[in-house]
Amino acid sequence: MTSNRQGSVLLLTLFLIVLAAFAMSRFIEKAYGEILAEGIHTERDRFRVEAYSALEATIAVLHNVERMAGALHSPAQGWNDPLALAGVTLSPGTWVRVDFVDEMGKISLPGADRERLLRLFEVLDFDSIEAQELTDALMGWMSEEAAAASFSNNSIDYERGDLPYRPPYRSLRSFYELAAVAGFKDAFFEGGVPNDRFRRFTSLVSLYRFSAININSASPGVLRAWSGVGEQEAGYIESHWAQTTSDQPFFTNVGEAEAQLGVPLGGGYGVATQALRVNVTVTEGNSSFVLSAVVSPSSAAEALRPVPAPGANPNPGGTRTRGTRRGSQPSTPGGQEVPYPYTFLELRENETIL
Repeated sequence: MTSNRQGSVLLLTLFLIVLAAFAMSRFIEKAYGEILAEGIHTERDRFRVEAYSALEATIAVLHNVERMAGALHSPAQGWNDPLALAGVTLSPGTWVRVDFVDEMGKISLPGADRERLLRLFEVLDFDSIEAQELTDALMGWMSEEAAAASFSNNSIDYERGDLPYRPPYRSLRSFYELAAVAGFKDAFFEGGVPNDRFRRFTSLVSLYRFSAININSASPGVLRAWSGVGEQEAGYIESHWAQTTSDQPFFTNVGEAEAQLGVPLGGGYGVATQALRVNVTVTEGNSSFVLSAVVSPSSAAEALRPVPAPGANPNPGGTRTRGTRRGSQPSTPGGQEVPYPYTFLELRENETIL
């Protein structure tokens, strides 16, 4: 009788030990997840500080170069490695890279006419019929007048779809918006994923509106689409850039560019950027943070979304917007505005950077 009682107590004890071990393991698992999440959040904030610090240092370098040289022509001016130029000391184990993409080295999509769009799609290896269809669809998406004048008006097709919608009749605000434009879903996406033609298109086109393409950063494909330069001439221009060994490997006026390249470029060109994308990547171990900003040194490029006028409701439609203007920055505790040399046209964190 006594042995049976001792056996029952032993079994109960073992059961309680197993139950306590199970509860402890679940507690440790949950605590580990919460600690890990908190650690990731803290690490992200630390990377964010590093990224914005690098961005501020980069903008300071750009402003100094622009002030001394009069304009930002090309990274060959010496601002290709702004952190080294500024003498920035990084935290041990942290790697920061700054890359530049000159938006004005591309074709301004809001400012492109029908002829140039047709050439653009031909550069992307579409035949003449496909180029006309894509041009009509894109212009009809961005302009109600163009949609009304087009023989292939797609508005009815949009309204008859499984998920009906209407064209916004404005410039694109994202390249992924192309997936909703007639013909582009099949031509630029495969299974909803951007294909090589999408990537080539985004390398030739900017969503921002500006008046002149920077010849110092324009690719042969941009020259072919904008000026109608032949493929052979474009190849000559590309080889010329590759062989440039002068002390000043950039142009300071368009006449000089035409003389050295040996190709008449026509109108719509300049020699400086007014819409520069700055991509800052902060990496430590397997963790990284990406900050992408488009700045306008002379406020000559337009933002994708209109910045509300002073005193106007900045959020009439429920969408949160943030505008940053030259000389109109958040106030200091003393009530004085903080002057800033550039306008921010775009600011993104940890998103897909094209």
